[in-house]
Amino acid sequence: MLKRDTSQSSGELALMGHRLRDRLSVVRAAVAAETHSRQRTENSRWRGVTVVTFAVLAVTTSALSTYTVHRLSLLERTVYRDSTSVEDRVERVESLVDGESRRRALLVGIRDEILAANRRVSLTDAYAYASLVLDVCDKYPSVDPLLLVSVGIVESGYDPKAVSHADARGLYQVWPSTGRLLARSLNWEYSDDMLFDAAKNTEMAALYLDMLLSVYNDVKMVLAEYNGGPLNAGYLRAESPRVAAETRMYVDKVLLVHRRLTDQLGTNRVLREPHMTYLELGRAGKRLAPGPTDSPAGERQVIGGAPLGRLMPPRSTPGASSTAAKSGLP
Repeated sequence: MLKRDTSQSSGELALMGHRLRDRLSVVRAAVAAETHSRQRTENSRWRGVTVVTFAVLAVTTSALSTYTVHRLSLLERTVYRDSTSVEDRVERVESLVDGESRRRALLVGIRDEILAANRRVSLTDAYAYASLVLDVCDKYPSVDPLLLVSVGIVESGYDPKAVSHADARGLYQVWPSTGRLLARSLNWEYSDDMLFDAAKNTEMAALYLDMLLSVYNDVKMVLAEYNGGPLNAGYLRAESPRVAAETRMYVDKVLLVHRRLTDQLGTNRVLREPHMTYLELGRAGKRLAPGPTDSPAGERQVIGGAPLGRLMPPRSTPGASSTAAKSGLP
């Protein structure tokens, strides 16, 4: 009986052990499945985080690259602009220095020519006359300063007190009647004494040459009228034997001096660039406009036949030192 109970108890214990093992297996399987599920979820989450992180890094890297390229481009443009600006400034400074150097050399060269033309002129006066030439030629850019100097050398030898037998006066031998008209064009109150003023005489001569250059496309005609009036200029243009010998010689003399000065000093605005000098008819100051008492009624004349409406001195003699105009021309 006892043995039977013991066997029964052992069987029950074995059965319970089997059941317990089965339950433990189920629990282990459930735990393993749960752990695996959690690992998969965790792995998926980390993969998502990784993907998002890499995406953010890629976008950030791209943005940084774009920004860097943009900044480098801006920096390059800034450097280029600054370097160009510096180069432009350097070029402007060099140009100014070069221009001032050329002007200074021209000024000294003109001064020396004036001294050579008139040994009685002081160094100070020669320098002042040369400065006046450059200043008025800046004001009237069609007039070559060396042409004006050539006129002064031939006209008076740069004697500010010179008076010709035809009563032309000053450095550039301006007649009182012509001077009166030029002074009015410059809004000056005329007096005969102003013709002996170097500054005023120089500006009158430059203005007169400027006017003649707007009429003629030929410097010879300009010089012929400056010396001998429009009639002689017309004769010279037509190659007529009636042109005054003095006017013909005067033109040749001035051009000879001008060529020599051009070779020595190197400027020639009038003869080499005529297309720039004769198209200014509309500029203010191109017309001589005398008052009602400057010339008798009916003595209105036109320079060189050009329709500029200028009034010239009586007896068809507008030229500065025009003795030829009084030499019996018809």
